[in-house]
Amino acid sequence: MSLTKEKLLTLKPGNLLEDSIVNAYVEILKIRENNLWYPNHIKTDNPYSFHAVLKPTAKRFFFAFSWWMVIAAQFCYDLKIPPSEMTGAAKDDRDNFIKTYQKQFIGPNLQDCDFAFFPACHCNHWILFVADIKKAKVLLIDPLRNGDDYSGKLIYPTQYYLMEKFLPFMLHKLDDKQFPQRYMIIKEVVERPKQEGGVDCGVFVCKYMDAICNGISLKTAYWTPDKDVITFRYRIANELRNGEARLISEWGIRQKNLGL
Repeated sequence: MSLTKEKLLTLKPGNLLEDSIVNAYVEILKIRENNLWYPNHIKTDNPYSFHAVLKPTAKRFFFAFSWWMVIAAQFCYDLKIPPSEMTGAAKDDRDNFIKTYQKQFIGPNLQDCDFAFFPACHCNHWILFVADIKKAKVLLIDPLRNGDDYSGKLIYPTQYYLMEKFLPFMLHKLDDKQFPQRYMIIKEVVERPKQEGGVDCGVFVCKYMDAICNGISLKTAYWTPDKDVITFRYRIANELRNGEARLISEWGIRQKNLGL
């Protein structure tokens, strides 16, 4: 995924991140996680047969680009109509989407993963959905908003529909025995590093994915919304230039001491 200088410059403090920046970061995270599962020195025509040998306790991740939401949204012209009731050309387009977008160029397919990341940009604001594929649960992580008066379903109705109804339908179509459920339970995350600046949502979404991949709970993850986020911007730029996402141990997301 090539990036122009102009797009990389959106990582400078005070700028909203371009979609291409977030998607490029998704790509290098995907490569990093795949390399952890399948080290380069192991040669095999079917590396997925080595799951238990290489990393038996690891989680497998599916990384969707932001356009997953954009393209899938065409199946949400009426949020009251279940995906299963589509007919004609809409049904054919839906089935083609499922066939195409359940795959990753790098890494396992959607139905073979433990968790799936779905970043989305709504009105210039980045949010993240994290789906627990096996348990049929989804976390909605909004870097900026939360509280008693917050409703992700009202603010992001299309994205919410896609996670609540379309994603489980997609999994059911791929393997109805493994995924009998027709709905996902969505929970809005409250305890997480919270955005304060008006333009840093994309950075937060990138680092949420980074932390989760490394087994760090967002409840205990910690970074300052000013100084650390500026550092993250330059680190992300460096990682994108090098084409490699570094591990947390080297790039440092701190964790709160909860006194446990």
